Amino acid sequence: MTLIRDAVRTAIEDFLWSDATGLSVEFYTEEEVKERSEEIFRHVSRAYPTIPSPFYEKTVAA
Repeated sequence: MTLIRDAVRTAIEDFLWSDATGLSVEFYTEEEVKERSEEIFRHVSRAYPTIPSPFYEKTVAA
């Protein structure tokens, strides 16, 4: 499980640091990017304790 969690965290960080998809270095400091990365990771961890997500499964069915 730790490997999957680490892979998700790395994918989020890579996305936010990417020149093509990431946050602009002109507007965000390195610390802000790290904070946003951690916020996104916490959301993903809570929303997807299992697959499919029990949270999003309810919103799609409604």
